[in-house]
Amino acid sequence: LIDQEEPSPEVWLTIKKSLINTSTIFGKLKDLTYKRDKRLVDMVSKQGDVNNVWVQSVKELEMELSNKTERLSSIDKERRGLKKILHKKLLESHATAGNKESLENDKEQESDTTASTLGQIAKFISATKEEDEASDADEFYDAAELVDEVTELTEAHPEISTAAAPKHAPPPVPNETDNDSQYVQDEKSKIESNVEKTSQKFEKQNNLVTEDEPKTDQSLKNFKAEDKESQVKEKTKEIASSVIGEKTIVAVTTVQKRKEEYLLKEGSYLGYEDGIRKRLSMDKDDRPKISLWAVLKSMVGKDMTRMTLPVTFNEPTSLLQRVAEDLEYSELLDQAATFEDSTLRTLYVAAFTASSYASTTKRVAKPFNPLLGETFEYSRPDKQYRFFTEQVSHHPPISATWTESPRWDFWGESFVDTKFNGRSFNVKHLGLWHIKLRPNDNEKEELYTWKKPNNTVIGILIGNPQVDNHGEVNVVNHTTGDHCKLYFKARGWRSSGAYEITGEVYNKKKQKVWILGGHWNEAIFAKKVVKDGDLSLEKTRTAASAGNGPTDDGTKFLIWKANDRPEEPFNLTPFAITLNAPQPHLLPWLPPTDTRLRPDQRAMEDGRYDEAGDEKFRVEEKQRAARRKREENNLEYHPQWFVRDTHPITKAKYWRYTGKYWVKRRDHDLKDCGDIF
Repeated sequence: LIDQEEPSPEVWLTIKKSLINTSTIFGKLKDLTYKRDKRLVDMVSKQGDVNNVWVQSVKELEMELSNKTERLSSIDKERRGLKKILHKKLLESHATAGNKESLENDKEQESDTTASTLGQIAKFISATKEEDEASDADEFYDAAELVDEVTELTEAHPEISTAAAPKHAPPPVPNETDNDSQYVQDEKSKIESNVEKTSQKFEKQNNLVTEDEPKTDQSLKNFKAEDKESQVKEKTKEIASSVIGEKTIVAVTTVQKRKEEYLLKEGSYLGYEDGIRKRLSMDKDDRPKISLWAVLKSMVGKDMTRMTLPVTFNEPTSLLQRVAEDLEYSELLDQAATFEDSTLRTLYVAAFTASSYASTTKRVAKPFNPLLGETFEYSRPDKQYRFFTEQVSHHPPISATWTESPRWDFWGESFVDTKFNGRSFNVKHLGLWHIKLRPNDNEKEELYTWKKPNNTVIGILIGNPQVDNHGEVNVVNHTTGDHCKLYFKARGWRSSGAYEITGEVYNKKKQKVWILGGHWNEAIFAKKVVKDGDLSLEKTRTAASAGNGPTDDGTKFLIWKANDRPEEPFNLTPFAITLNAPQPHLLPWLPPTDTRLRPDQRAMEDGRYDEAGDEKFRVEEKQRAARRKREENNLEYHPQWFVRDTHPITKAKYWRYTGKYWVKRRDHDLKDCGDIF
């Protein structure tokens, strides 16, 4: 057209037809695109409706199942209660049978009727005996009931509670919040204090500090090089003495004393003069309510550790601090070291491994994911241990931990594989855990290892999430050859079977020596396997069961009982409340990487949820920027306080503590350890 000055009519006709055809084609394309999009929208809408129907159906089924489970559990409890009443009446009748001959003749007919009735009761008990023996709610499982029995026996027979414990028995497990004078008096009668008594009260200890900064800091700076360690040791003794008084552990053997000297020399308790925190600053958890399923339904099949959830789904703790909660019942390890029988030591170590799960009930909120290089320390002068952990890897997330005490060491790695399948969170523990026990009766240290059971969060669809722990755990004593098999029963269709745990302890000859059972959220009992076989339930329910420790006659005894759980914000336990406390004397001793200094978690604990969300985003972006910088410079990250090593006994890889953290802490040399917050 450009070349021709005057296009011919044929050319214009061709152009017109081409434009018409082009317009027609675009019109058809538009219609086809509209039909395709409409069909796609209809398919997506239909699938969405189907999914909603499926979700609603599953939710209704789970709620119906939950209601039936509660009803069945209630009926089963009533049946067992009725049977116990009838059995009690039967025993009372047998006890008075010797007086029947002296009854008057006019009561003979009534006695015959009573005997007939009691005969029917005996038949009922015999008929249900096999069912009860196979029932999960049997001897060891009825933990709450057995605890009540022990309490009743103690009240009815005061001589039981005041009787001396067997030689091989430890002192009773103290409650976390139980600091009464009776316990202190009992401890004083059994063990000697390993710290010097101070003539000053705890209030006078406050003279060690000023309002702005602990004087401990200034005094340590003025130490001379030649006597620095000895002065730190004496100062640590003073702090331990003021905090715990006479309620302390005694180092008996050479290896225990050497460990105790090591802990004191490195100033493990400096900064912990304030004691433990009893409550949070807020009285009530007033987080905004958001549907968990509404947020999670788009994350089916994903790794939980890579999920980004609103901060309102968090609790004000870190995964590093959740690892520290394993130590809530550390007294079990102290008790284990007092026994001469290695299988009994294995029994109490196994009970310790199970006791940590009591804190998981009602704790469905997500802890904060630790940042790479984040650390957390926690010392308890009253229990004579120090705990330290570091986030050594981000992908996969791995936390290495190391705890030391005169009688034992506890270390391992928190390394899990997580998945969300739409109905539940599934957590599989991959890390190996270790305990090195130093018994009182010899100088030889014992090594124990185990892997934790699997964890599942169920009830997400029906809005009632609950934590379930299940699987088999094998606690191995590599030194003596003893081992304990623990079985965490998965939560089934009967709620009465929830939280159940059983186990057997075997000696090096593979002979079963002890059996244990109960509920991991309430209490664990055990008894000796006697040559005649297991004793019946009636025989084990004797006054001996309420005694102060293990028995050798096959009677059942209490190993561990969960601490009370008063209602607290975020459903935290009293022990968990102590972990994130910003105690005034402690803050100057902490490195800049300690979890207590993390701003998003602190804002969450104080109820400043919007600020917590903003700070969480900021610190995570800072972590990503640091990772990109390392990648640009081809730098590999190395943890500061742990190194990867091979254990000489298990031959397995583990994270070994380098021994540098507490020394640098004592010398106030932690200020340049990292800027991650």
